[in-house]
Amino acid sequence: EVRKIVLLPRFTAFSGAQTFHSAPINVRAFASANLGLWVGNSIGSGVSFAMDVQESPDLEIWNSLTSFSPSPETESTQNVQFTMEWLRMAVTLSGTDPGFTGWCVGDFVTRARRG
Repeated sequence: EVRKIVLLPRFTAFSGAQTFHSAPINVRAFASANLGLWVGNSIGSGVSFAMDVQESPDLEIWNSLTSFSPSPETESTQNVQFTMEWLRMAVTLSGTDPGFTGWCVGDFVTRARRG
């Protein structure tokens, strides 16, 4: 079974040189996901951004599961396999007065039931 889950709603705005985190979601029932991410053109000067999918066993220690390097105005996709219970997005902006909009949504595949 596949369920669509929104990690960053259309169109989420990010502004300022800092790191933003999405709300964590429990992925215990899922084996993997095919994530789609889109970003618009940035504003500011010398702008760079990193978008990481992070996982955690306990909501305290977060590890990068995969990173996106999307081109503006182009959707990027990536498949991830889950090994921990929690998932979130981390968006890091740097530069002078940086900003952009984007979204991320995934098709989450449920784990096979034992029995």
